[in-house]
Amino acid sequence: MRHRFARQPLLAALCLTVLVLLKPAFAEPALYQVDGEHGRLYLFGTVHALPPDVLPLPDRIMNALAASDALVLELDLQELDPASLGALTMQRGMYLSGEGLRSRVSPEVWDQIQQLARRHGLPTAMLDRMRPWLAGLTLTMAELASLGVTPDQGVDLYLAEEARKLGVRFRALETADAQLSALADLPERSQIRMLEESLAEMQRLEAEFDDLLAAWQSGELARVEGMAEQWIRADEAIYQAIIVDRHARWVPKLERILEDGETAFVAIGALHLTGEDGLVELLRSRGYRVTSR
Repeated sequence: MRHRFARQPLLAALCLTVLVLLKPAFAEPALYQVDGEHGRLYLFGTVHALPPDVLPLPDRIMNALAASDALVLELDLQELDPASLGALTMQRGMYLSGEGLRSRVSPEVWDQIQQLARRHGLPTAMLDRMRPWLAGLTLTMAELASLGVTPDQGVDLYLAEEARKLGVRFRALETADAQLSALADLPERSQIRMLEESLAEMQRLEAEFDDLLAAWQSGELARVEGMAEQWIRADEAIYQAIIVDRHARWVPKLERILEDGETAFVAIGALHLTGEDGLVELLRSRGYRVTSR
């Protein structure tokens, strides 16, 4: 059976861009080493939801975690309160009054939403109250679940548990509110474009499986970026919010770790490492030595 992985719902809503599939085997996922004058970072491109029987990760990656003082994730999964996160998602992701999603998208898009809702047993009335970004995320995660791909089997949770066993400290690059805001604050036209691209991606899922799988497992993140480009570049506001603005906030935090002389294992969605606006090039341009491990 073919499987797929994607950004973790809500905890990684920004990374619907990395909707990649997996089967039970790891080859060589990408890992980079960043050396400053005093400290060191290991940059690992993750996926946040996996099918069964994929983990554990290769020794090369786990040894880097064991050699680190801290595990840095996009969010501190140990501190997340599901009730508070749910309330925040409702606040930022629902139409609380007035017309709903159906009146804001084309009839063709609404027909696609209804078909997916029937397939996955989701109430259309609930989807109608969702803003476009949350509707796209909800449908994507339902599609993933039907393939046996769930966030509770994701790399982030696995690394967090292993770090806890090792006594490695936790750090986060952003809050749940900041992460959700990257999508919730997009103009509605950009959210609709994102929803449309997500629906199209679901239709192409099977055809793109082999190429996506090979790219991630072999650590060819440039290929992953190329395959995600149609989605992430569909609207400049989406790219700015999901990639550029977040990285501008993350880089100073990573530089502070390097300046403090610590060693940290930084586990973030794989797409955040690639391209001229990715963390690898951003840190390299600031004079840090970046090497592939």
